[in-house]
Amino acid sequence: MEAFYAYATAQGYRPSAAPYAPVPDEVLPAAQDASSAASVQPAADAGPGTPSGTAGPAATTSLSTAAGATPADPGVALQPPPSPSPAPAAASAVPVAAGEGFAAVEAELLGAALPFTSGARHGLSARLAGALAALREASTVPGRAGELPGLRQAVADLAARRPPVPPTAEGERLGTALAAFAAAHRGTPTAIPAVPPVPATSAGPQPTPAGTPEAGPASGQAPDLATAEAELLAAAAPFLTGNEHRSALSVHGQHVLTALRDALAPGNDHLLPVLPAARARAAELGGRRLRLPATTEADRLRTALSAYHAAATAAGITPSALPAPAPLNAPATASLTVTEPAPAAEPTAAAEASGAAPGAGGDDRAADPARRVLEGVVMEAPSASFSDDTPPPEGTPGTGGGSGSGRNYTFFLNKISAAVEQALDETNGDIEAAVKMLQKKAVPDSMALFKLTRVGGNYVHTVYPPALDFLSKPGQGEADGVWEGRQKWRNAPLYEAIKRGERDPLDVVGLDINAAYLSAFKTHLPIGALKHDPTGGFDKRKAGIHRVDQFNWDHTDLPSPLGNRIEPGPYLLDEATVRLLIRCSELGLSEPPRILESWTSGASEALLEKFRRVLQQARQTAIETEDPVTGEYVKAMYSRFTSTIGESGKNRELRRPEWVHTIRSQAFASLWLRAWKAHQAGLILVQVSGVDELHVAGGDWKKVWEEGRKPTQMKEKRFYTLGGK
Repeated sequence: MEAFYAYATAQGYRPSAAPYAPVPDEVLPAAQDASSAASVQPAADAGPGTPSGTAGPAATTSLSTAAGATPADPGVALQPPPSPSPAPAAASAVPVAAGEGFAAVEAELLGAALPFTSGARHGLSARLAGALAALREASTVPGRAGELPGLRQAVADLAARRPPVPPTAEGERLGTALAAFAAAHRGTPTAIPAVPPVPATSAGPQPTPAGTPEAGPASGQAPDLATAEAELLAAAAPFLTGNEHRSALSVHGQHVLTALRDALAPGNDHLLPVLPAARARAAELGGRRLRLPATTEADRLRTALSAYHAAATAAGITPSALPAPAPLNAPATASLTVTEPAPAAEPTAAAEASGAAPGAGGDDRAADPARRVLEGVVMEAPSASFSDDTPPPEGTPGTGGGSGSGRNYTFFLNKISAAVEQALDETNGDIEAAVKMLQKKAVPDSMALFKLTRVGGNYVHTVYPPALDFLSKPGQGEADGVWEGRQKWRNAPLYEAIKRGERDPLDVVGLDINAAYLSAFKTHLPIGALKHDPTGGFDKRKAGIHRVDQFNWDHTDLPSPLGNRIEPGPYLLDEATVRLLIRCSELGLSEPPRILESWTSGASEALLEKFRRVLQQARQTAIETEDPVTGEYVKAMYSRFTSTIGESGKNRELRRPEWVHTIRSQAFASLWLRAWKAHQAGLILVQVSGVDELHVAGGDWKKVWEEGRKPTQMKEKRFYTLGGK
């Protein structure tokens, strides 16, 4: 990629993160032939974005059209300039003073933003705070300098919009620093790492292929990366279903090509930092022999993959199935000691002279392997055992192959055990500290485990479907438009009868359901993006959100399947609640629900099934071996997975708010069904509340359920006398 950017800028193309819009009467520069091009030589001075100690990369050439061109930032799209203006060759070198000035402005911005990025102060938009935090981390962690140009561009774009800041002294300082940074970024050339000499070509600039944010001149000596990329995505489109249709391409292949497609899609500037990794994985996939059917579409995909592998390799991209390795001096295990990005190191004289960013000089103390940047936001990094998200090869022992209840999941269980051992080692055996550490990593670890358990599945779920208005929360602390059937029910006639003395006091047992949310993972979830069906009706092969007309419940001795809903219909209900209403009608307890319209996709009850089984086995083993650390870790994994896959800022890897509603409502529905089972067994229902609390009287509950801690069992939580003194 470095070679590509150097060659493109030498031909007169300029960097831009936005799609190219032609300028009226624009005159594009003509490409020079090879005989008139001189070798690109590294300049003596480096500009902003160059790590300290790296050769300054501003290019000096004899090309008349490229002499005044500014080298491009890695990760930024390239577009032809409006009109070239000849300039001396020396003008392409970045002045030392400019580099020093930019470094000082950036250092002030990072210092002004620290109270907000550390969480000590609030009042910034999530996007601005995330971009500033990501820039700070990339500036202070060794080996992350390659991310700086794209992050600087993102911060400068946000700063140019004059975002609102809190009316405090700290907010005013940040506002001033943002304005200064935007001005300095506009007026400071940005350098790129030094690259080997790149030969010129006589081919002129080519139009941008549809669907790609990059364009550049074609090379007669190597395949064109942009053209190969466009052809690959076009050939892959029939295989990237992302919905209920099964694809002939493996799940791993779909994930790789989907990541490349999303990173290149117009408007996804926030994904530019992950574009190099996406290209490396796609190039690695192109070097494989994939199992594809003998069809025209499959042949086109094979050819496109091979061409992309060649083009990427020629452009300097190293094919890799793994993420970029961590710096050699980074510890192998995560640390809990750093809870916010480390302060920027004071720039050295050499760094100031080169225009390097503060902290880019390689201070090992600034590194924090427990953090990572995802979509411009600093997030918790997964445990070491979950850091490698490479799917296991097909047939790997312990991945749950075969059928039946005796499946072997040791491949996944070993990762959970390794994470627990890591936490205990880092805390010197302190159980409480180890539990806290694992709870912090429950979100990234559960997401990594979920992805691994999806390998080999029949369908590829959509990760970021288009947002629907009623699934978006209007404000912080407010709920969206979907109603969940959460129970908060008490047997009012029974309480009144005992209060009036019409009934004798009752001994009541409060029962608790084990791992309610974990059991609720077995539910019908929509696979793809939700599509509107205005005709109503119910299709058991689909799942999603339904608008249901007024539902009436006439049983005072049973809780309503809608929970404690008081307002009349119609309601927006998730899949689990609607299926419970249908079940009630089948039991003769109510009329069938009248569905007015729906937003659904093809459904599967097995999307989380392997994930659930792995966590259930880990939980059961922890109970049998009396391992409290693993038990709390597993509980945090399934509970925080459920709570963060909606609109939570703690999980940027999955956005399915309807999944959250459906899983939660499935837990409420399971509680209602247990209450119905107790009622059918002759027990008196006294109270049904929350997600797992069931109070019964008038009989022996142990004749209905076994006592224990398995999900199918119940445990006694409390005992009291209703109406006693």
